[in-house]
Amino acid sequence: MKYEYKISGVLRKRKLNKYVYEIYVKWAEKPPVGTFFMVWLPGFEAIPLSVADWDKGALKFLVQIRGQTTKALYSAEKVGLMGPLGREAPRPSSKPTLIAGGIGVAPLLYMRREWGGKLIYGARNSEMLIPLDELGGEVIVATEDGSKGIKGTVIDAFKENLAKSDIYSCGPLPMMRALGEMARSMGLRGYGSTEVPVKCGMGICGACAIAGRLLCKEPWIPLHLF
Repeated sequence: MKYEYKISGVLRKRKLNKYVYEIYVKWAEKPPVGTFFMVWLPGFEAIPLSVADWDKGALKFLVQIRGQTTKALYSAEKVGLMGPLGREAPRPSSKPTLIAGGIGVAPLLYMRREWGGKLIYGARNSEMLIPLDELGGEVIVATEDGSKGIKGTVIDAFKENLAKSDIYSCGPLPMMRALGEMARSMGLRGYGSTEVPVKCGMGICGACAIAGRLLCKEPWIPLHLF
């Protein structure tokens, strides 16, 4: 791909809860599973957003409101997109187990659409969960305060539902480190991604280095390396 921004129209957007909204943008070509885009608005810094879905020319992102850029994006009519970026996620040998912490559910939704599998999804409380009735299939939910599903972290929920399938996980770095420790001690197979600052998206600045890898180039790292 060329490292340049393409202006694309926003098709629609919808608030999923008071913290997260979804936005659909025109994009003709189906992006590889596990990739992301740098999304830019004039006057704001570009931010990385994982592909949460793609269907018939509509690219879907989930956005967690955190600052001025994520607030402004909800009102945008057009955005600049650079991508898809990063290597495609390695394909599983069978239907995978998908472990999502918070907004880390975004890339796993696209994986689930393409590959199927069981989703284990956790957040601090029920207010921070995206609507679950739209996910379909097998979904196991955990909230740290017990307001919905299993009381505890998504790691606690995974321990109650251990599987021999390949694992794909995305969430905060402490969660990924805990899962990495489990992978090393239990021989779990799979890949994970986490939130680190992605500035350029091209592998130049080195801001997203983790476990000896650049996440903008290799978003999906073997679990045992966390």
